[in-house]
Amino acid sequence: MNERSTNNLFDENADTNDFYNECYKGDGVPHVEETSHQTNRSSENISVTDSKSKSVGSSYDSEEATVLFDDLMEIIGEFGPYQFLIFLTFTIGMMIEVVLVMTYVFAGATPSDFYCKVPSIGHLNLSESLLKNITVNGTNQCAMYDRDYSNWTLETVNQWRNDPNQFGNRSVPCKYGWIFDRSVYEETIVTQWNLVCDDVWKSSFVYSAVGIGQLLGALMWGILIDKFGRRWPYVYAMVAMVLLAGGASFSPRYYVYCILQFVMGIHTVAAYSVGTSVAVEITGIKVRGHLSTAVNYFWSFGYMLLPLIAYYVRSWFKLQRYISIASLILLSLLIFIKESPRWLYTHDKKEDANAILRQIAKCNKKEFPENTHYCWKMQEAEVKQLFIVLWILRRRLIQSGTKVCRQLWKVWEFSNSLVYFGISLYLPTLSESPYLNFFISGAVELPGYIIAQLSIAFLGRKKPLSCVMMFAGICLYILLIIEKKDLQWTRIMLVLIGKMCVTASWSMAICFTNELYPTMLRGRGLLTCTLFGNLGNALSPQINLLGQLMNPIIPPFVFASLSVISSTICLLLPETKGMPLYDTVEEMRNNVSIKSF
Repeated sequence: MNERSTNNLFDENADTNDFYNECYKGDGVPHVEETSHQTNRSSENISVTDSKSKSVGSSYDSEEATVLFDDLMEIIGEFGPYQFLIFLTFTIGMMIEVVLVMTYVFAGATPSDFYCKVPSIGHLNLSESLLKNITVNGTNQCAMYDRDYSNWTLETVNQWRNDPNQFGNRSVPCKYGWIFDRSVYEETIVTQWNLVCDDVWKSSFVYSAVGIGQLLGALMWGILIDKFGRRWPYVYAMVAMVLLAGGASFSPRYYVYCILQFVMGIHTVAAYSVGTSVAVEITGIKVRGHLSTAVNYFWSFGYMLLPLIAYYVRSWFKLQRYISIASLILLSLLIFIKESPRWLYTHDKKEDANAILRQIAKCNKKEFPENTHYCWKMQEAEVKQLFIVLWILRRRLIQSGTKVCRQLWKVWEFSNSLVYFGISLYLPTLSESPYLNFFISGAVELPGYIIAQLSIAFLGRKKPLSCVMMFAGICLYILLIIEKKDLQWTRIMLVLIGKMCVTASWSMAICFTNELYPTMLRGRGLLTCTLFGNLGNALSPQINLLGQLMNPIIPPFVFASLSVISSTICLLLPETKGMPLYDTVEEMRNNVSIKSF
């Protein structure tokens, strides 16, 4: 491409500069991996060899051998003691995240039985049932009789028993708060701040505040972890998340608690997304798919751990404090976390990356090939010129290219997250044993992860993903026609099966998402999809609230419909099974066939 044609392209496509700068701003000289897929190279510039008896020459540096990063990981250990330690650290962080986020289920729980408090009649020491009959208007938990009880005596109570109507039946909203049944929950934010009746929305809004915080966090952390690396943003996010959760337990007012939960939500995004990104970036291609799904087992372990703790600690502020203290102790494992060598290479920090790779090799008891490097240098002008061409192709292939693919994926993330978290919040309301229900809800995720792991290993990504979402939708649709109370456990089983299927899809999605984005944009891309997922997360408690206030069939109908929609969307996405993990945008453009879409 000559200079004149290049200038014309810049004039006609001014937004190519924005696209280029977005990807490379602040990154220094960009790097482009020399892959075996690239063509039109003369044989005199490249000689291909393997790690045992061959060497790879390059026109860029004839004295050193060049290998692909995945080949290098195979030499120094695809999954050895080093990767296991990092994997363990990130999975413990994931357990901390799920426990802190899902604590809302118990901290924000509303006791099933409550009625208006009438302080002026408390001196009579009446039984609870008699007190409710005198003060409460039937089964209306939000209204009380408009009577002056300050002068009531036991004789007045006897007169009321003989003729209740003589004292008037006019009802007014509760004036003095409520008396709550504390047999299941000792103290929740609902009982502490009277979040019932007209203020019932405030309870569900707490979880929405966390989701909104996660939504904003996805915007922030996507940029930070691609620009500043994986390590320090993750360490900061984990420490801040735990401190904010602990601080929220001292909240004197509801709004203070909401704000702290919102800020905590901003930081929880990094705990999950960074961990899964690093898990695939420091392991070999043979174990990457298994590891992306195996990491989710610890999400389920944290899910099951929470109700066990909450069962014995039934005060919401004690629960959050104890969990936060324990989490701070576990965060000592953060000292083992190192920066992702892939990220260092893509940001021209070769020496730092090699130092970490040597540590990996030493810990895995492998030998680091000192004369081998991961070299893919190009002049900035050449890269920019390449981006111009790629940008034009990108615009012309909008119907079948990666842009449409990623937009569809964002819609899928929204639907899947809303269904997953919606079912998680809906399930404890189906019986009088919220702790048992929540534990089973976490346990049923384990077979879901097994299904995901086997499917990824043998069947691929998109077809299994579509099947499990469709099956979840069918189970939830069946739930709509089962209304008899004597079939309550049948309803619970259908929801649990739906939860298992959605969990399997969630696990597959993590692997899928990491494979759809190159290293230089993986953090940003993953968290952009997470942003849409968190939007669904923020809306899920409001869907359940509509079921409480309007019609109980609303939540399962919405969840079932979105599951079917998600199933259809999956079929429009590319299959990534067996594809290499690309590091740069141009790599992906050069090597991904349009037919895969």
